[in-house]
Amino acid sequence: MRIGQFDTKTTYPEEQSRLISLALETYLDTELYQVNGLVLIMDFQETTMAHFGIWTFPKLKVIINAMNEIVTFRIKEIHIVQLPKYGAILADFAIAGLSEKLRRRIKFHKTLDGLKGSIDESVLPTIYGGKQTLEDANKEFLRRTFQERNRLLKQTEMYIDLSIPSPNAQSKSNSGLQREFAEESVIGSFRQLNVD
Repeated sequence: MRIGQFDTKTTYPEEQSRLISLALETYLDTELYQVNGLVLIMDFQETTMAHFGIWTFPKLKVIINAMNEIVTFRIKEIHIVQLPKYGAILADFAIAGLSEKLRRRIKFHKTLDGLKGSIDESVLPTIYGGKQTLEDANKEFLRRTFQERNRLLKQTEMYIDLSIPSPNAQSKSNSGLQREFAEESVIGSFRQLNVD
């Protein structure tokens, strides 16, 4: 995920989340990834304050809860590369909300050189010191996405009734996911924000 490549004037957190979800779901039905898990690289090179400013705390909280409770794939490692100092506050908030299991899988790298020693070079693009060009990696991803196109389109036909409380809801007054959507509507307000 090359966060700095998003245009903050035209791309909003919801669209970024959908794109990242699409990328991950493309590999969801592959046994190799189901068994071994996915390794995520979040590259913050070329990010500006605007890349972090578009993420309000309620929006970030929805993503955190989704990572903890909804995500159906196994995340083996998360590598965060070149996180700027001004992004550290938001990152601290996000990481604090993740499960202990996910927090243990996060690794920080100040430079790209630190990443090279942690990931097999054969799967990395050349811009990260790997052996395949970014163009080849993108072509392979597009080929895979088109192969999974029908399955992914079927998912858009799904309907989730949020008026029915979840049997595993933690809240007495509302289901967990339902409550998060309600909190999302309070953008810019800290009345609903619970921080330990």
